[in-house]
Amino acid sequence: MSGMDAAARSLVVRAEEASHAGIELGEDWTKLLLTKRLGKHGPFQNLLDAQLRFRIVGDGPFIERAVVADSPAAHAVIGRPEVQRAIRGAMATIDAARGEKELTGITFSYDDAGWIANRAVQAMQGKTPSLANYRQAVGEATAHVLGYHAVRAGDWIHLGPVKSEPFIRYFRGDTTPENVEQLSRSIKTLLHEIAHVVTPRAKSERSLRWMSEGIAETWARWPGNVGAAGERMGIPTVPDFHKVLDLENEKYPDQVRTLRALLQLAGVDTNSPAAIEQFEDLCQLMPVGKVPRAIAERIDERFPGISRTEVMKLIRDGISPNETDANPQGVLDLARRAGQQLDLPG
Repeated sequence: MSGMDAAARSLVVRAEEASHAGIELGEDWTKLLLTKRLGKHGPFQNLLDAQLRFRIVGDGPFIERAVVADSPAAHAVIGRPEVQRAIRGAMATIDAARGEKELTGITFSYDDAGWIANRAVQAMQGKTPSLANYRQAVGEATAHVLGYHAVRAGDWIHLGPVKSEPFIRYFRGDTTPENVEQLSRSIKTLLHEIAHVVTPRAKSERSLRWMSEGIAETWARWPGNVGAAGERMGIPTVPDFHKVLDLENEKYPDQVRTLRALLQLAGVDTNSPAAIEQFEDLCQLMPVGKVPRAIAERIDERFPGISRTEVMKLIRDGISPNETDANPQGVLDLARRAGQQLDLPG
């Protein structure tokens, strides 16, 4: 066993008895959750217990914190080297990222009901155990995960069943080419949510949602980032997987294209693995509301004919019609004015 594996084992805690998420909520919540069902599934508590929930405990660098099983299902697998390396590799990836760093746990779900349950239990924290609060928590969770493959809620990352399945198959020993490709996609999704975790939060995040999602997706797709995360997690990935993702452009394509165009005008080579620190300086070390000024100042410095005020106005008012979608045309027009040839996929 290598020194790294030994260190990982010493920090991954397998409790003597399985830990139930409901215990943290209190005995009254546990009793209530044993009587309520999600659709055709059994008791909510039993459904929750069947999901893979891993809680991160401690302070300081994440690589030095402990991981504990937060459900009986997690307790059953947490001793496997593949699971240990994967969870600790995710934590090492958080350490490698630059920005604020807080994460309480990561969950994997087997189906949509389990995903809702993983998310819903958070909304029960600090609430009186009651049918009304249970229904509200499930309703909020259902609305939050609807249409997504993963969500960051508070200091938790929840992966839905589509993105959880490759991890679960890998935990069982599946390293077929088909699963390696799906693992690469799931790691990219995990990176997207990690980006949301490390980026400082602020009220302005909602009004600039297109930029918030563009920042997370751009960082997740940054050249070499999926491979580096996979290496930390001990998981094989498709080489240069960012190129596959760029060709497909399946997630937030316009947000990513727009942000990359702005970054290139600001002097950042978005096709270089080494430029990731420049990206983080501009986009992940400050709340999203301050990013427009940071980018605008860089563009202003490089192109005297384009003012900081003009760029900030474009970013805030001329890119998104509804705060979420993005149209890169204004930035492309800016590049033509500056006489710049952008290197964007698609």
